[in-house]
Amino acid sequence: MKSTVLRAALLSALALTFATASQLPAATPAEELAELMRQARAGRRQADAFAPKMLEFAAKNAKDPAAAEALAWVINTVQLGKEFEDAADMYAKDHAASDKAGSVLGMLGDSDADAAARCLRAILAKNQSRSIQSGAAYNLALWLYVESERLARLDEMPASLKTAAEAEKFYTLVIEKYSDSPNFGKAKKELNTLKTVAFGKVVPEITGEDHTGAAFKLSDYRGKVVAIVFWGDW
Repeated sequence: MKSTVLRAALLSALALTFATASQLPAATPAEELAELMRQARAGRRQADAFAPKMLEFAAKNAKDPAAAEALAWVINTVQLGKEFEDAADMYAKDHAASDKAGSVLGMLGDSDADAAARCLRAILAKNQSRSIQSGAAYNLALWLYVESERLARLDEMPASLKTAAEAEKFYTLVIEKYSDSPNFGKAKKELNTLKTVAFGKVVPEITGEDHTGAAFKLSDYRGKVVAIVFWGDW
């Protein structure tokens, strides 16, 4: 009799436990992300291993702000490869208007992945923050500038010149529309370099004296192979 009563009590307790557990609220996306971030910090030496989990979380919670944070973590931690590109494209699709998009601009500008440029274009087009727009325009110009040089080294000059012209357009946008931006000075300096000494540009005139003291101009040697060495004695 006692065993029957004990068994009934145990079954009742188990049923109550399961009922209580089923009534507990599920973790919010922010809480799930906090746990993922905690695990990533604990295993920081293998941080890249968490990228697939972050991407899975972002896909599951595509419209939640927590997904933008997860994608930003991948962009800023992984920095290259397919997972970086997937994160950049997902960010462009779902979070380009985020008020935290500034956190990914620098890494996107430094990347050589096409997905980085796509994400910067999306942020520039969709974000309402002037400071984020300015950062997106500047980093897109920088990305295009570096890409134009890469194409030139591959002897793909038509593509290089076209890309450089687009870089010039976005540098000019920063200078003309966002003159109050911290990127203004950098944009002016880099645009000047792009216009004067980038691949495909005519070398600026140089005048001086040769080793005999005779005056010369660089343009005197146009059409010839010339090695220019700058040196000084301080």
